[in-house]
Amino acid sequence: MINEVGEKPINMFRFCASEEHDSRSWLYAPGMICLDSAQDKWAMAASGGHIMIIAEGKDPHTNPYSSSADKFAEEKTALLLRPMRSIIDRGQDQSRWVDIWRLDLPAIAPCEICRGEGVLSGPCDLCHRHEDEDCHKCKATGMADQSVSLIDRDFNLEYIRLLQQELPHCRLYITPNNLSFGGCFIEFRGGFGCLMPLNRPYDIHHATFSMTAVAS
Repeated sequence: MINEVGEKPINMFRFCASEEHDSRSWLYAPGMICLDSAQDKWAMAASGGHIMIIAEGKDPHTNPYSSSADKFAEEKTALLLRPMRSIIDRGQDQSRWVDIWRLDLPAIAPCEICRGEGVLSGPCDLCHRHEDEDCHKCKATGMADQSVSLIDRDFNLEYIRLLQQELPHCRLYITPNNLSFGGCFIEFRGGFGCLMPLNRPYDIHHATFSMTAVAS
């Protein structure tokens, strides 16, 4: 499903989990959630576990994935919306906003196990899979795990690249380490969301890289 938000279409499924890598079936497709029952304000949410985006202004009656709506409202969104909104309501340190859409991100590095193919060319001692099976290390993407530092937090480069590719005029608020809620707030034209930082950087880590703009 392609969901129209702002000036460009967003593929909501790119933010969902896959059956192969996550047992939570309610994350496999977008779901409608109610942001404000008094005003009948609805949105479409998609999450892969470490990332969630919420596209506002959607009609709940047009969503073909209503079976996942209850789970989104009950198990994920209710937990995330309150702390995210409280960050907004308190007012932020403007220097902690990063314009994701303006970042000049590092190049994609190939997975060292499958050499960028996404499938194995022979038996893998690491995951015990066989030739022509999906690479477990990179989840068949062909990309190595890479991380980047934004201000003072580390993030999976794949998620930052996804934000840049899919969300119009996306920016990220880097929450300080001392907050009890560790998620970082995503804002884009037509919606908002949350991205969890890494506990530690990956082996391939970009401490600094070229940025045309960091703070808006």
